Amino acid sequence: MPIKLQIDQESQLTQFVASGTISPTDILTALESFFSGEVTQNILWDFRNSNPGEVFLPRKIKDIINFAKEEMLSRTDGKTAIVASPGVGLSLSKSYEAFATIEKIPYPVKAFNSIDEAMSWINS
Repeated sequence: MPIKLQIDQESQLTQFVASGTISPTDILTALESFFSGEVTQNILWDFRNSNPGEVFLPRKIKDIINFAKEEMLSRTDGKTAIVASPGVGLSLSKSYEAFATIEKIPYPVKAFNSIDEAMSWINS
């Protein structure tokens, strides 16, 4: 699986660690796995070692957000951080951040280019 979940119930954090080329289906499969288990408040998507391909195309972003909106009732409060390498990956992640705001996702979503920055934000 190109996306591995690392769940820490004690700190209420799930990390989705992507590697290689990933597809929108990979994202949806990872989200289905997350929402079918014990949901944590905070999420960190780590795309630094992956090629998101068409994942961040506007049409695909909207599909992913719509799926998450349906499932998020089991998740209260919390934050979602997206970490990507500087350049295209980070720009695309910021597109997701903007779409999440437009679609009124009820928890904050923010894109970063470092795990440390993302974790500081999640823990603030």
